Amino acid sequence: MNTTPRCSVAVTAICAAVLAASPRSATAQMPSGASSYSFYLLRGSDTVITERVARSSTALVGEFKDPTGLIVRYAAQLDDSARITAATASATPRGATPRVAQFRFAGDTLEIASLGANGAPAGAETRVAVAHDALLQQNPSVGFMEQMLLRARAMGGGSAVRVPLVFTLGAAQVTATVAFSGADSAVATINGTAMRFALDRAGLIVSGAIPAQGIVISRGPGGAALSSGPPPDYSAPAGAPYTAENVVVHTPDNLRLAGTLTLPNGASASHRVPGVITITGSGPEDRNSGSFALHGWKPFAQIADTLSRRGIAVLRLDDRGVGGSDPGADSPSAIASDMRAAVAYLRSRPEVDASRIALLGHSEGGLVAPMVAATDPSIKAVVLMAAPGEPVLALLKFQQEFGIDSMAHLTGAARVAAFAEAKTATDALIASSPGFAELAQRDPAPLLRSLREPVLILQGDKDYQVPRAQAEKVAALIRSNGNRDVTVRYFPGLNHLFVPGLDKGYDYNALPSLAVPSPVLGSVADWLAAQLR
Repeated sequence: MNTTPRCSVAVTAICAAVLAASPRSATAQMPSGASSYSFYLLRGSDTVITERVARSSTALVGEFKDPTGLIVRYAAQLDDSARITAATASATPRGATPRVAQFRFAGDTLEIASLGANGAPAGAETRVAVAHDALLQQNPSVGFMEQMLLRARAMGGGSAVRVPLVFTLGAAQVTATVAFSGADSAVATINGTAMRFALDRAGLIVSGAIPAQGIVISRGPGGAALSSGPPPDYSAPAGAPYTAENVVVHTPDNLRLAGTLTLPNGASASHRVPGVITITGSGPEDRNSGSFALHGWKPFAQIADTLSRRGIAVLRLDDRGVGGSDPGADSPSAIASDMRAAVAYLRSRPEVDASRIALLGHSEGGLVAPMVAATDPSIKAVVLMAAPGEPVLALLKFQQEFGIDSMAHLTGAARVAAFAEAKTATDALIASSPGFAELAQRDPAPLLRSLREPVLILQGDKDYQVPRAQAEKVAALIRSNGNRDVTVRYFPGLNHLFVPGLDKGYDYNALPSLAVPSPVLGSVADWLAAQLR
C-alpha cells in the first residue's frame, strides 16, 4: 500500500513503515470479546501482504508480514471518537532482534520513544508537533486504514471528510480525503492515490482495491500468528566465481547497516581487487534494491553478480530500517553519511584495492553518489542510473503533470483541482518531514559540476519519473567545469527500473519482467572494468 509520504524522485515511490508493536504488548492489551479477521493484499495471483487484525471499541491489535519476511506487530489504544491515543509497535526482520517504538499523543504533540527488549526506554524521546486530532498510520497496514475510515465516519461521514494523518515512519503528515457513498462503500485519497473500499454495517472493510498499484484487498477469517521464517539468502549462486559474505557497516551515528560483500575468487591481501558500492533509490529498499511493493525487482543483485564475475568486489547495503539495518533519520545527507562509512569499510578490507573504488547510484542514489564523491576525491569512478539533473521538486511537478495529463487524462476544472491537490500534498510533506524537504529542495547542480571522476550516465527512454532530458542535464553540468570523461548511454524501451516499460507511466506491477536486461548489465560491467583495471 503505497501511501507513506517518504518519497522521492518518484511520486509513486515504494514506501513501507518499519516501526510497529512488541509481541508482548500486542497480546496483553487485547480485551476479551474482540473480533478478529485477516486481510490479504493481492497483486494478481501473488499475496503481497498478509495481516492479522483484532479489534474492539478500545483497542486495535495486529501484525503483518511482507515478502522479505519482516514481521510488524502493533497495539493501539482507541477512544470513543475512533482516535488512536497511544500505540506500541515492533518490527522484526528475519533472524534479527525486534525494533520497538512507542507513540503517545499529548494534545497536538506526538511523543515517540524507542524501547528495549524489556520494555524500558532505550533512547531519547522525540516530540513532534502534529495537526489537531491527527490519526496515527502504520503503512501498509489495512487495519490502520480501516481505523481511518472509522474516524472519518465518527467525524460525520459525507462526501469529503478530511482526516489529518501522521505516519509512524518519520512522523510525516498528510491529510486524507474520505468520501462515503452510502453506508457500504468509501474512497480514500492520500497523496493523489485513491483507495476504494466496500464496508460492512459496522464500517469495517470487507474488500478493497488500490487501482494505481494493481492491489486488491481481501478479508478473511482470523488466522494463526505469523512466523518470520529463515533469514534471506544472499549467498552466491552455485558455481559462481565469487563468494558472498554478510557484513555489518557501522555509521558515524552508531547505526549498524547490514549488507553483503561479494568478492571474486582469489581476492586477497596479495591480490587486491577493485570495489563498487551500490546506492539505492527512494523509499525503503533492501540491499538488492528490492521492496515489499515491487517484489522480484533485484537490480543490485544482478549488478553484483555481473561485476563480481568480472573480478570486481561489490558492497550493497540494506537501507536504514530495512532488513538487518538499524532505523534512523532518512534524508540524502544521512544516506550520504552511510555511504561514506561504506567506503571506509570497503577500504579496510585487505582484499580490496583502496585506490580503485567506484560508486553506483540509482534514482535518489544518483543524487547521493555525487554528494559522496564531492567529499572524497579518491573515488575512482561514478555510475549514475536515472539520476536527477535538477531539484527533485521540479521532478515531482513533472511526475504530477504526467500523471494528471497522460495517465488520468484530466481536463478543465478537474485538472486544475488535481494540480492544486498535488501541490497541497507536496507542501504538506515538505512542512512535516525534514528528510523529504531536503530531498525535494536539494539542487544537484553544484555537486555535479564538482565531479572530476569519470562518470557513466545510464538512462531509459521510457522513464516517466526521471525523464530522458535529465540525463542530458546531468552530462552538461558535469562537463561544464571541464570534466570531459563523461559517457551517456540511452536504452530504448526501458523505464525508470531499467526494465522493458509499458506506455502506462508508473504501472510497474503490470510489467512482464522485472529482470534488468543484459545490455544494461554489460554496459556497467564493461565501463567499470575499463575504469578500474
